[in-house]
Amino acid sequence: MLFDESLSNEERLDAIISSAAVPFAFPPETIDERMLVDGSLFSTISIGDPISRCREEVDSDKDIIVDTIMCYTSQFNIKDWHIHDTRWMNAYDYYSRRKEIFHYYYYKEDLIRMTRGYPDVDFRLIV
Repeated sequence: MLFDESLSNEERLDAIISSAAVPFAFPPETIDERMLVDGSLFSTISIGDPISRCREEVDSDKDIIVDTIMCYTSQFNIKDWHIHDTRWMNAYDYYSRRKEIFHYYYYKEDLIRMTRGYPDVDFRLIV
């Protein structure tokens, strides 16, 4: 089943419910003899199987659109540094900055690998 504008209101409701299905809180939703749960239970970004199923329905990868919502644990505020400010900084300041930058790119790398792996698929990234 493709989840698009042609769905009835009942089918749309089922799709929304399946997207929010978390087994310990909400039971899985069955659609077209498939038991569906929220995808983040298995992997933060696991799109290989859905793209394979979409390829069965469409002629080209250019017809596949993937929406991705990345939920970070907190807002990233990486302050600008200027060379004259570093005069008064110590090793802990440098370590903290490295940690902030690493934390941001740790999550960003998932998006980069995903888009490189499927170059013809249209990713609408909502971060």
